[in-house]
Amino acid sequence: MKNKLLFVFLVAMLSLPGCRSSYPVAQQSGLEDAAFLLFVSQKDYVKQNLTIIVDDTKFDAVAVKATKAKRKGTIYKIVPGTRHLIVQNDKGEVLYDKNIFISTQETKQIQLP
Repeated sequence: MKNKLLFVFLVAMLSLPGCRSSYPVAQQSGLEDAAFLLFVSQKDYVKQNLTIIVDDTKFDAVAVKATKAKRKGTIYKIVPGTRHLIVQNDKGEVLYDKNIFISTQETKQIQLP
């Protein structure tokens, strides 16, 4: 009786992996169509409020210290492609004004003075 039970158990265990191959394979979706900006400064603008203008869209951001950028930086989501980026401090002074190209799923570090 024990031998028959052991035999049935072994047959069932060996046939289970074969059943798994008949399940549909999970489909992997594409990457999200977004790019990211990270604002980095050495000293002057760390933790200060910055106004960011990407093309005609305006939002607020905060810069992080360059040494902590990889671990503690806040990234900001934008649409990938060629963008005109302007960074202003809280006094309205322009710190950064360039056309940038950013691709999908890329995080671009913007180095401020």
